[in-house]
Amino acid sequence: MSTATRTDLIEFLRRQRQSRQFTDEPVSDADLHEILEVMRWTGSSKNSQPWQFVVVREPDLKAKLATATQYTGWIAEAPVVIVIVTEGETPKAHAYDEGRVSERILLAAQALDLGAGVVTFAPKSAMALVKDTLGIPDDQSVYSAVALGHPVPPKEASPLAGRKPLDELVHWNRFDGK
Repeated sequence: MSTATRTDLIEFLRRQRQSRQFTDEPVSDADLHEILEVMRWTGSSKNSQPWQFVVVREPDLKAKLATATQYTGWIAEAPVVIVIVTEGETPKAHAYDEGRVSERILLAAQALDLGAGVVTFAPKSAMALVKDTLGIPDDQSVYSAVALGHPVPPKEASPLAGRKPLDELVHWNRFDGK
């Protein structure tokens, strides 16, 4: 891999951000299919692929999902919401794998010039609402979803967009608390 390509890839990863506001433009079937293929090829523990996905485009269903918590309202306006369903009744049993596929969705969306944002459904009452709304069986779990669309350009940088310096985050050899 050439240096320019490596640099471009690293910059691509650094630029990845959550999108929570979208235009009215729909996500094309071709772009959605590309993202679904990336999801299908995402690695998981022991290649268990402990997930299934519910792709929600229906406005009434998105509106119902948006009522799950005080923080989920923004997904009603997203053109697509992909709900991640995992095996078993314990929502966090596959948290690592769920995180991997969520991040892959965000990166695939970015590669297609789309925006994406992760939403979580907690507490259990929110999970129950999602399961009931989408007909997810009791022996399956739902904890998060990823909303997709064409992002509204930000008016200004978010105050949360900055990052702590590495010396506040990284410890060498031992956690020394500094």
